[in-house]
Amino acid sequence: LYAKYYDQIHHSSYFFLKSSPIWDLTPAKRSVVWNHISNWTKEFYYPTGRHLFYGLVILSIIPYKLKHAYSINYLLNVICLAGIVCFSALFFAQFQDHDYYVVTLLFIIPVTLTSLLLRLQNYFSIHQKTKYITQLLFLGLLIASSIYAKGRTDKRFNNKSDWVYEELYELEPRLVGLGVAKNDLIFAPFDPSPNITLYAMKRKGWTRMNSISAVEGIYKKQQLGAKWIIIPTDSLISNRYLHKVISEPTYQSEKISLFRLQELNRQN
Repeated sequence: LYAKYYDQIHHSSYFFLKSSPIWDLTPAKRSVVWNHISNWTKEFYYPTGRHLFYGLVILSIIPYKLKHAYSINYLLNVICLAGIVCFSALFFAQFQDHDYYVVTLLFIIPVTLTSLLLRLQNYFSIHQKTKYITQLLFLGLLIASSIYAKGRTDKRFNNKSDWVYEELYELEPRLVGLGVAKNDLIFAPFDPSPNITLYAMKRKGWTRMNSISAVEGIYKKQQLGAKWIIIPTDSLISNRYLHKVISEPTYQSEKISLFRLQELNRQN
């Protein structure tokens, strides 16, 4: 409901609001989605931690005593795992390109760890040495996972990647001096991502309109409140229609050009 509300107030259709269940897919499509899941799982998640957690999940659903199978703690853990299976099945196709759907499922980590610790607390109270060794192992895993996560984040938001100009990060401190206020909305029509240009400049606005076919696309964003447009400088040559709607740039370099939309003269 919130995603639908967000789409409406921002005149957007970015959020996908429908299920895409596994049973609606052909066997070939299921295989494609599964290969994507396998690939980004290997790339994004710390391998040692991932494999260890798989083992812990299996241990958490094996009742060591018959009476344990009827405990609230055990039943909660099983219900959570069943919920994850259901959610994954209902939105299976989305996992092909939208790895962030996994965020919804990460609650299983504290649930699983809590379940196991409650099960082992009596054992740890008797074997203190084992408890301390276990704590050290988990501390080491946490540190290693944090180092891996930092490396992955640095790689993903690398200033020198092909589609993120390092100059955008250098330009950000100068924007106010160029007249771009903190709350001014910017249109970045040639950004192939949802928000990386805006992220680099620490501004709000619109992106992802990668192939503008008409000047009207720019006017539409202007009507929604956009005050600035930022584009790759080489787009001025490859998209000649832009000359119909831009005047002198507020900022221009070999790589990027910034224009104030209020200065544009609309021509039919």
